[in-house]
Amino acid sequence: MKDYNFQIMVTGIQINTNDDMELITDLLASAGCDDSVIGSYNKTLYLDFDREADCYEQAIMSAIKDIESVPNLKAVSVDAGDYVDLKR
Repeated sequence: MKDYNFQIMVTGIQINTNDDMELITDLLASAGCDDSVIGSYNKTLYLDFDREADCYEQAIMSAIKDIESVPNLKAVSVDAGDYVDLKR
């Protein structure tokens, strides 16, 4: 297996206080996102993952499944970082 690094933007919750951040961090860790660093910017939630999987797609899909197992949360975009390249 290989480690894959990517970021997922999440909606369904607003981070207004440190207590909000602690609550969502605990919920996401319990859902299997303990391999991510959670942050927010302009009240938007982001998760930076270092996920081990057999392939990039499996890493992304398992992270989305874990995120969306938390009530009201929805993964809305994935920043693929170095794994996406435009070839001409």
